[in-house]
Amino acid sequence: MRLDRIDKTESVLMDVISCVDNTGLEDTSISGTTVNVSEIGMRVSAGICLPVATRVGLRLDFDAHLYRLEGEVRWTNNDGEYCAGLAIDPTSPDYLAWTQMFELDL
Repeated sequence: MRLDRIDKTESVLMDVISCVDNTGLEDTSISGTTVNVSEIGMRVSAGICLPVATRVGLRLDFDAHLYRLEGEVRWTNNDGEYCAGLAIDPTSPDYLAWTQMFELDL
């Protein structure tokens, strides 16, 4: 397993599955951009604050391959743009394909 974070700026669509701290976000789609990615997580810039523990469905189109993943917000910050650290759920539909992408150098 490669744990390096790789700087990669790509569009990501996040569908909020659950958000205990702000239920008004549930069933909302949010466009964002990846800042960096790894096998087990990613940092995204979303333009809005996603509270810690928010569960999201992710759709990413990297190198002409669509990845459908789920993740959970582990940390947030506002350094000019709202950023969130997401841990990817290993039970996600495309988790295996996602991890295999890191065997090739992005």
